[in-house]
Amino acid sequence: VYPRPPVDATYFESGLLSRQNLPHTNVLTFRRSALARIGGFNRRFRTAEDLDLWVRAWVQLRWAFVPEVLSVQRTGSYPSLTRRNGKVRNYLDVGTVFAHNRPLLREKLGSDGPWRRAFVRWATDLALVYLLRGRRREAARWAAAAVVAGRGSAERRAYQYAAEAVLSPARYAAAVAAVRRVVRGAPDAGRR
Repeated sequence: VYPRPPVDATYFESGLLSRQNLPHTNVLTFRRSALARIGGFNRRFRTAEDLDLWVRAWVQLRWAFVPEVLSVQRTGSYPSLTRRNGKVRNYLDVGTVFAHNRPLLREKLGSDGPWRRAFVRWATDLALVYLLRGRRREAARWAAAAVVAGRGSAERRAYQYAAEAVLSPARYAAAVAAVRRVVRGAPDAGRR
């Protein structure tokens, strides 16, 4: 059953902006007047128009979930986002949604913090998507964007992806091995 709890006061940042607990399009209903107030789907976004709608709706309407199952979604062998080549395009679309809604979030929430934390998570995830596709330059760009936007509080994996993207595989493996030796307290085998 999705979205999974908690869907409480922290849901906006921990669920919606982190893209961890998104409602399906068929689970939310709005009064026509509310939909007119926030606007419908933005056709500018090819794959993330639902995220854009949910962000605008949460900020402007403060909707809530009921604790009972009212709809069921079929799962099966149809092509999902994780199995098709549109994953990079979807991530880029999500980034455009974040950029598009940043002023609204800042205005309604009184802070750039939730947007910044969501952007850091998104950019770090996008860096991994690019790394897994062998696109090291793009991975380095988005890992660096996460580190810069995080202002010292970026996820550790953003630094890891940045190093993996800019170092050759052999140098990255050597660096990881050296760090592990230091962490374990073993003497550096390279010293003579």
